[in-house]
Amino acid sequence: MVGQLEPRFQGEGVASEQLVGECGRTVVACYATSWSTTYTMCKRLLEVKDAVNTLNFIAADGLPASEWARLKELMVLLEPFYTQTNVLCTSN
Repeated sequence: MVGQLEPRFQGEGVASEQLVGECGRTVVACYATSWSTTYTMCKRLLEVKDAVNTLNFIAADGLPASEWARLKELMVLLEPFYTQTNVLCTSN
């Protein structure tokens, strides 16, 4: 179900404008060639969770709690890799 969210927010569409209006932020796109964007996408979705559910972008009752829990678990799993990747990329 999370995969259904991203196409709604690509570009300057109505969904992006509504989300920015609701919480001042939009989602981060996830790219298959850059796994770190999966972490940032999960993190941002969790940050805008209430607005996504309020605006009913997926279904009348929003994203199921089990999907939000999976996003949180994935973010926690990827966070150490994201952090270390940033450390290595900024080291000289």
